[in-house]
Amino acid sequence: MISALRAFLLLMPVLAQVEFVNAGCEEGWYANPTTGMCYMLSSNLHTWVEAVRACERLNSQLAVLDTPTENTFVKALAVVVNDDMVDFWIGGQNIDKKPFEEGFVWLGETKFDYTDWYSSDPNNGYERGNEHCAKLLWIPQDSEYKWIDEKCYNKFYFVCQKPGQ
Repeated sequence: MISALRAFLLLMPVLAQVEFVNAGCEEGWYANPTTGMCYMLSSNLHTWVEAVRACERLNSQLAVLDTPTENTFVKALAVVVNDDMVDFWIGGQNIDKKPFEEGFVWLGETKFDYTDWYSSDPNNGYERGNEHCAKLLWIPQDSEYKWIDEKCYNKFYFVCQKPGQ
């Protein structure tokens, strides 16, 4: 189990980057200085499909965390910006995939090459077969965010992503 202090120390280099958050991004967006991507953590609850559309209206997409760099940055950003450790939709799904074992894809149908699933996920709701969208979930005992699969019709906050200017 990772203590809160150890998690903080591991994320300190990333947290330091968050200090200059708007470099190349619009107001309210946060820049990953390593990749040039901009991120916005929503303050509204939406289903996964509603979150996809909300990001599109902002000329962006739900976050694609396909590298350790992007994943670590967004997880650290979620810790810094969000006091309540709420859950966030990200851009992974397997809505159209049959059978479930074919795996998750990012928006645009790119298969997951990198993952950061919680130990019991993805599990498709165990026997219920109804969890087809990916989200970031705060895991208190580990003091960090991990990915889990979730019912797409539930409402959560979300993370949008777009290239910096």
